[in-house]
Amino acid sequence: ALNIAGGLLFGLVVGVVLALVGGVLAAVAQFAVARYVAGDALSRRLPERVRTRLEGLVGRRALLAVVQLRLIPVIPYQMVNYGFGLTGLRVAPFALGTALGSLPATAAMVVVGTGGIDLGFPVAVATGAAAALLALAWWLRSRRRRVREREQRARA
Repeated sequence: ALNIAGGLLFGLVVGVVLALVGGVLAAVAQFAVARYVAGDALSRRLPERVRTRLEGLVGRRALLAVVQLRLIPVIPYQMVNYGFGLTGLRVAPFALGTALGSLPATAAMVVVGTGGIDLGFPVAVATGAAAALLALAWWLRSRRRRVREREQRARA
């Protein structure tokens, strides 16, 4: 509702910026509550397997993990915020991942608030190109990982 109101009150660009900043600040606040204030109480409520899985994501792919979890619409934001607050994840990758992963849904809601303005053909092409680049990057990365795994098996 706040994202839609941002579009209604401030327009597309300013609405997206304000809604995104507000969303990231709220997420970081919940992250900090889990880490510094209510960690013990939250930790008891979160199943051990979930805590273990989140801690495993915090390694070198922490930013990607946060982005991916933000892009999955059925996972509640608050669970991600509090869950990562219980791990060793640093605040900067969490905030950046939250901003990147929240951008599509935030922009969509702000567009609704602006009256569903027609962004036209260039935006449709740019969206398709961005999706294609993401798919290509994922494919190249997984291909590189498979080659590395084959090489390791060959050495063993």
